Amino acid sequence: METLKPLELAIMKALWKLKKAFMKEILFELPEEGAYNTILSTVRKLEKDNLVGHKAFGKTNQYFPLITEKKYKKAMLKQLLRQQFDNSPEKLFSFFIKEEKVDIATLEKLLHELKSDDK
Repeated sequence: METLKPLELAIMKALWKLKKAFMKEILFELPEEGAYNTILSTVRKLEKDNLVGHKAFGKTNQYFPLITEKKYKKAMLKQLLRQQFDNSPEKLFSFFIKEEKVDIATLEKLLHELKSDDK
């Protein structure tokens, strides 16, 4: 899966939030992102890429995501692991912990939560 460009991602986030939306609703969620025609052409590109679908209501369409936010994030994380960290979750985790200066207490809390999820 290709990484989404900023406007594409903004549109997908709007659709993930709204579940389904007409163009006016998408535009309302993206007041800073550009003109109607720019957003519409980007939505159509997302449709062509099978990330967005639509249902026609006369001359207007209601758009909806064809991929969940979780599935997109998972694909992007796998791509990051493969391209930057030799498919090693340990290398990614270590890099993140060091770069973000995550403290021991936070790590212990996270470990406790992970152990609780296993039960």
